[in-house]
Amino acid sequence: MKFIKNFNNNAALVRDDKNSEFVVVGKGVGFGKKIGQEIDENKVEHRYKAADDTNSELKTLIEISSEVLQTVDEIIKHAEEVLKITFDDYQYLTLADHVDFAVKRAQQKVEVIEGAINWSISNMYPKEYQVALDSLEVVEKNLVIKLDKGEAIFFTYHFLNAASENEEMQDTIYIAELINHIVEITQYQYGELIDNKSFNYSRFIAHLRMFILHHLNSEEVAADELDPSFTSLMRMKYPNAYETVGIITDFLEKTEHWQLTSDEKVYLSLHIFRVTHKK
Repeated sequence: MKFIKNFNNNAALVRDDKNSEFVVVGKGVGFGKKIGQEIDENKVEHRYKAADDTNSELKTLIEISSEVLQTVDEIIKHAEEVLKITFDDYQYLTLADHVDFAVKRAQQKVEVIEGAINWSISNMYPKEYQVALDSLEVVEKNLVIKLDKGEAIFFTYHFLNAASENEEMQDTIYIAELINHIVEITQYQYGELIDNKSFNYSRFIAHLRMFILHHLNSEEVAADELDPSFTSLMRMKYPNAYETVGIITDFLEKTEHWQLTSDEKVYLSLHIFRVTHKK
């Protein structure tokens, strides 16, 4: 790829051997280059087709400072190592845009209000939330500005989004909020907080996520496969869990217009029983 021009030290416009233009991003990718010189493709971490001049995301990237891009690279490297996730080029772009906007907001003394959703997300996804808090420290260290702690919730959404293939950010937020409602119903019914550090809790959240995605993607629901006698046995053995599932079923029918199968109710009852019992 041949260098055309620099946007900053970490972003440059280049042309490949097929005469197609790209914006490439990477530490020092365009530093010291002159028009027509080959760039070091080993430095390219992200690339975007530059043919469409109306691409607002690309224009946003070009306007982001090299310091912010370098900070985002450090945040992503840490998140990928700790959470075992991978950011694609679009997810990198949205995180970079968010960090840039958050920094500008902080410079203007605009605070992010922490609320109940912040608490619930930190409890539902403690690992992702901790990495989000780490990210705030990286921003403060590199850019010498302290972001409001409420920003951690948005970083968490970015990490959850990166962990989900073919999922838009708005879907990630929607799923997280829906899971939160189900967890709150469960806690209310049992009159106690669920231990969010337990293995059963992690399995519960994972099950809810897959269950919600199944319905959001409008996948055809298979006919009930469990023996009806087993379903009756489950109702008798775990009455509290099954009653809670009944309330969750009513909630989802009213808010999402979803119809749960008997099998779905049984599996959900099992997870609720496990997550509400320490042994």
